[in-house]
Amino acid sequence: MGKEISKRCGGIPLVIRHIGRLLYGKTSAEDWEFIKENELLNVTREKNNNDGHVISTLKLSYNHLSPNLKQCFSYSSLFPKGYKIRMNELIRQWIAQGFIESSNGGKSVENIGKEYLDELCWRFFYEISIEDVPFEEVGMHDLMCDLAREVAGQKLYIRGYPESGYVVSEQTRHISFEYEPRSWIDDVSKLQQAKGLRTFLLFTKNPFFTRNPIEKVLLDRLFSHFPRLRVLQIPNVSKSIKKLRHLRYLELGEDAKSVPNSITKLQNLQTLDLTKCYDLKELPRDINNFVNLRHLLCDSRLMNMLQGTMEKLTSLQTLSSFLFDCKRFDKVKEFSERSYFIEFDLKIKGLEQLRFSPSDVKSVNLKNKKVPLLRLKWKFENGNEYEGDADDIVLEGLEPHPYVNLLQIEGYCGVGLPNWVSTSILLRGIRIGNCDRLHLNQLSHLHALEILNLEGLKSVMSISEWIGTLTSLVSLEIEECPKLKSLPKEMQQLKSLVQLNIIKCPQLGERCKEGGEDWPNISHIPDVLID
Repeated sequence: MGKEISKRCGGIPLVIRHIGRLLYGKTSAEDWEFIKENELLNVTREKNNNDGHVISTLKLSYNHLSPNLKQCFSYSSLFPKGYKIRMNELIRQWIAQGFIESSNGGKSVENIGKEYLDELCWRFFYEISIEDVPFEEVGMHDLMCDLAREVAGQKLYIRGYPESGYVVSEQTRHISFEYEPRSWIDDVSKLQQAKGLRTFLLFTKNPFFTRNPIEKVLLDRLFSHFPRLRVLQIPNVSKSIKKLRHLRYLELGEDAKSVPNSITKLQNLQTLDLTKCYDLKELPRDINNFVNLRHLLCDSRLMNMLQGTMEKLTSLQTLSSFLFDCKRFDKVKEFSERSYFIEFDLKIKGLEQLRFSPSDVKSVNLKNKKVPLLRLKWKFENGNEYEGDADDIVLEGLEPHPYVNLLQIEGYCGVGLPNWVSTSILLRGIRIGNCDRLHLNQLSHLHALEILNLEGLKSVMSISEWIGTLTSLVSLEIEECPKLKSLPKEMQQLKSLVQLNIIKCPQLGERCKEGGEDWPNISHIPDVLID
């Protein structure tokens, strides 16, 4: 029966995968027979173009989703083809729309949303991309985009793009724009019919520059006419945003040079995303009024302004970045007692100040905090002369959660790396810089490691056979390691390695040149740079 069903899938991998996942949940022969003789047979009889036939077949998989999952997938009809969105970003928009059912079992809506997304990914409605470490993103196959737009219909979900000639009605609840019009006047006037609008998303072709920011007078009209908005993604805002009392998700773009204090009137706001506001100098002065804010996303420079006042944001769960300066070690209790999820990076600088009391670092308790990127920095000025063992104790005490993906260590004056480095098996990238006394010990257990940067390691004399076990390594950069003289023959085992940079390493560079003694060990690498 399986062979007969596969024939009706037309040899198209995407269709085969979807029908396969659908059948996986059916445990009786009667269920398989019904799908083969009824649902699939009806589709194969359709006289349609090939893409239309494929979409009709894929729709069978959609029809078997739960109502909540159907709603979440339909929402993706707003996204342009080829668009990738961070997993957490998508889940937070679903939550803002009320698509996620709360649980009586104590699970957070974020965890339930993650289960929804995992289910849709498992059924191939989304494709996971982890190219942009440490963020996991999802995208959609073009045919899945077509399916999303078909099942979403043309009343609730509207996409505005140059060729669309979109039509808005009182039923319109969600709209996205994929272009930058010469003037927003016509679009805002046209939108006024959608009095119950809940979503306004603006996707710009160039994420770093919007040629036509929305003028204040039009923003005022937008915010006045659509008080039911729940999700807003827009380059800039005006003071009248305070009228959006139901807004739960707000993402601002690069045109937001400042954020008006009136934004703190949005008592229902759950997510504030300022990560693209590169010129933003400060946060709203009354930001502590956000009693329901769960996710605050901005760079560590802005986040640092909140130190000492974050306890007033009682619902806060997620920070995108956090900068912890050991000059203010008295604030460590505030940070360690809250179970924040650091979505991007945690930077701890000024670690040299703990050399007089290295045991204090235990109070940071990083093991209980999921941090994708951890950056640890000791002050480094024209070489480090410190020769004690306090740095070893400090680095040992900063053992992170196993979730850590990227690790940066700079200015460390210990002789070896702690054991937790070699046992952090999810590490995908390591950068070690300006560690004068470090003798690089084994990293042989890091089978997921893809990027390794070694810079300014003046005591490292060799890279031993452990390098051959890093079978996932894609990029290796060695810079200013003057005592490093050769690369071992185990380099030949690194079949995934595509880039090797050797910079300011005179002896090593000479041996690794074409025809040099170590050339046979690296000749299989496509891109070799020796400077």
